[in-house]
Amino acid sequence: MDRKSDKINSATEDSIKKKRVRKNPLIFYSIIIIFPFLFFLIFEITLRMTGYGYDFETFIPASEANPELLKLNPELTFKYFNNLNLPLNFIPDVFTKEKDINTFRVFVFGGSSTAGWPFSANEAFARNIKRFLNEDFPKKNIEVVNFGISAVNSFTIRDIAFDAAEFDPDLVIIYAGHNEYYGTLGAASSGNSGGNRTLINLMLIFKKFRVFQFLQNMINNIGSSFYDNPDTGHTVMARMIGNSSIELNSDLYFQGVHQFKENMSDVINRLKQNGTTVILTTITSNIAMPPFAANSISDKKALQLFDEGKLLVNSGIIEQGKEKLINARDYDQVRFRAPSDINKTMLNLEKEFKVDVVDIDSIFNQHFETNLFSNSLFVDHLHPTVEGHRIIALHIYNAMKRLEYLPDAKGFEVCNDSLKLLLINKYKPSLLDSTLAEINLKVLMNDYPFVPLNESKNFLESFKPMGIYDSLALEIVLMKKTELQIRKLLLDKLIAKGRVDEFKREINSLIEKEPYKEMFYLEAISALKSANRFDDVVNYARQYYSVKPTELNCEILGISAFENNNFEAAIIFFTNGLSLNNKNAAAYMYLSICNYYTGKKNKAYELFENGYSINPKISRVRIIGYLQSKKFNFALPMLEFETQKNADAFNTKWLGQLYLMSKRYEDAVIFLNKSASINPNDPQTFFNLAGSHFYNNNKDEALTVINKCLSLSPNFPKADEWKRKIQK
Repeated sequence: MDRKSDKINSATEDSIKKKRVRKNPLIFYSIIIIFPFLFFLIFEITLRMTGYGYDFETFIPASEANPELLKLNPELTFKYFNNLNLPLNFIPDVFTKEKDINTFRVFVFGGSSTAGWPFSANEAFARNIKRFLNEDFPKKNIEVVNFGISAVNSFTIRDIAFDAAEFDPDLVIIYAGHNEYYGTLGAASSGNSGGNRTLINLMLIFKKFRVFQFLQNMINNIGSSFYDNPDTGHTVMARMIGNSSIELNSDLYFQGVHQFKENMSDVINRLKQNGTTVILTTITSNIAMPPFAANSISDKKALQLFDEGKLLVNSGIIEQGKEKLINARDYDQVRFRAPSDINKTMLNLEKEFKVDVVDIDSIFNQHFETNLFSNSLFVDHLHPTVEGHRIIALHIYNAMKRLEYLPDAKGFEVCNDSLKLLLINKYKPSLLDSTLAEINLKVLMNDYPFVPLNESKNFLESFKPMGIYDSLALEIVLMKKTELQIRKLLLDKLIAKGRVDEFKREINSLIEKEPYKEMFYLEAISALKSANRFDDVVNYARQYYSVKPTELNCEILGISAFENNNFEAAIIFFTNGLSLNNKNAAAYMYLSICNYYTGKKNKAYELFENGYSINPKISRVRIIGYLQSKKFNFALPMLEFETQKNADAFNTKWLGQLYLMSKRYEDAVIFLNKSASINPNDPQTFFNLAGSHFYNNNKDEALTVINKCLSLSPNFPKADEWKRKIQK
C-alpha cells in the first residue's frame, strides 16, 4: 500500500513539474538563449577593464591637449595586419570633431602611393592639394586629411570610409587599386581569410570586440606551433605575399578585381547616402620597369612583350611600344602593379554611380613620350616621385575647379605652371625626410620581389652614413631613439652651427605634418630668438596664434604690431594675452600706450594703473628703456602717468624735456621747474628749462636759467652757444 502510495505521489510530483515547465516555457528558453550573450558581455567587459587587446575605434582625439581634433587611430594597424610587432606609422593628419560652416573638408583614401611613400606625407599629392586650397581660400579652414596607408587595399578603405562618412566630408578622393592581391586581406596575401569578401568585412566589424580578439589570438597561437613565425627581416611588402604567382584571367586574378569593385561600390554608396561628392582616379604604374618574372616559364609572355615594347619605344614608335609595355605589366604574374582591369573597373564605377574619374594613368602615359625610361615620374614600380605627386595634385585640383567642387568655384582657371612654381618655390622638402626616402627606397629595392628571396640582402648593414642627415636618418630607421628625439637633436645641431635656413626647412616640415603640436612652434620661436631672427620669430608666432592663441604668441605679435605703430592690432593681441593671464604687468603698459595713441586717454590711464598695481617698478624700467633707445613717443605717455603717481626729479625732468621736444613749451616750463626745485644741482634740467623759456618768448628768464646751468657746469655742451643765441 505504501509503495503504491509512493508511486502515486511521485507521478503527481512529475506531473506538477511538467505543468510548471509547460506553464513557463518562454522563461526557460529565454534563459538558455540569453546566457551565452550574458557570458560574452561579462567577458568583454572584463577584458576591457583589464586592458586586454586593442581599441579599434577608427578615430581618436589627436592628443589630451587637443580633444576637439580627431586623427586615425594608430592601433588600427593591428586590426588589418596580423604579422607586425610594432604599429605602422599612420599620417598624423587631423580634422575637427565638429565641422563648422567655414570648414572645407576633403578626405583622401589609398595605399602607399597616396601616403606618399617613400617620401613624407608633405610630398604626397594630398598635401599639395591642401596647399593649393590654402592659397586660393586663405580665409577658409581647409582640412585635407590623408588616410593613405601602406600595404592596404579596398577592405581597409571600406572599413575606414564607413566611419569617416559620419564626419561630413565635402569631398572624398580615392587613389587605390595596387594592393588588391598582396595588400593586407588581399586576394593573394598571407593575411587573406579564405577570400570571402562578406566574411572579411564581417571579421573587421567583429574585431572591435575584445572577445573576438581573444579568440583570434588563441587560434593564432595554436597555429603558430605548427609553422615558423613570419620573417621579420623582410619589408612589409615582402611579408604580405601569400601566393606570388597570379595568372592573368585566373580565378584568383578575378577575385582581386571583384573584391575591388564590390568594396568600392559599397564605399561610393555609403558616401553618396551622406551627400558627399566623390572623385575617383585611375592609378598609374611604371610600365618602363621589367616584369618581376617570378617564374621564367609562366612569365615568358610578359618578358617577351616588355622587350618588344622597349624596342618599339627606342625606335620612336611610341604608342605601339607603350601598348606592348602595358600588356607586359598585365601579364606579369607578380602583381604588385595593378592590372588594367582595375582602371577599367574605376571607369565602369564612373558610369554606374555617376561619379567623376580623373584619368591619372593616361596623364602619366602622356608624359612618357619623352622620358619613358628616365624614372622622372616613378621611384620604383609604382610610387610617384615628388614631381609625379605634383602632377597628380595638379590634375585632381584642376578637376575640382572644372567640376565646381571648390568652396567658391567662380573666377578660377586651370593653370598648371603657376601652381607648380608655387610648390617648387614656397614649399621646400625637409632634407632629413629626403634622406629617409632614399634609405627606405634602397631597403625596398634590395628585398623581394626586386631581387629573389634567396638573394635579398639587408641594405642597412652595408650603409655608410655620410654627414649628419645620413646618420640621423639611419637612427630613425633603426629606431635607436624616438623619431621626435632625433629630429629635436637635428634642430639643435643646425641652430648651434648657424644653419638657420636649414633649421627653418626642418621645422617647417614638422609644423606642416602636425600643425596642432605647440612644441614645434615653441622650438622655432626659442631657437630663432637666440639667432636674432626676429622677423622669423614673428612669422612662427603668427602661425602658432592661428592654431591656438597663447600668452607667448599674443605677446610677440602684440609687440611686433606695437613697434610698427599698428596700435589697433596690438590692442587685440595684448587683450587676448591678458584674457589668458591678467597678471601680466608689461601687457597692461603696452595697452596703455596703444590706447593713448588711439585717443582713449582715460582708458590708457586705467590700464597703466592696472599694470602699476601689479608691479610698481615696471613703468620706470620701461621709461628708461624707451629713453635709451630714443623711442620718445612710447616714453611720453608713460612719463605722464608715472608722474601722476610719483612726481620726482627724474619723471618731471624727462617729462619736461619730452614736452620741449614736442614743442609744448608751457608744459615743459611747468615740469622742468618742478624738477629743478627737487634737484637744483642738475645742469641738464636748467639747460632744457632755458630752451623752454626761450621758445615761450621769455628771453629774460631764459638768460637767468642758462647762467644757472653754466654756474653748475661751466663746460656744459652747447650752453655758451645757447647763451649767445638768447642775448641776441
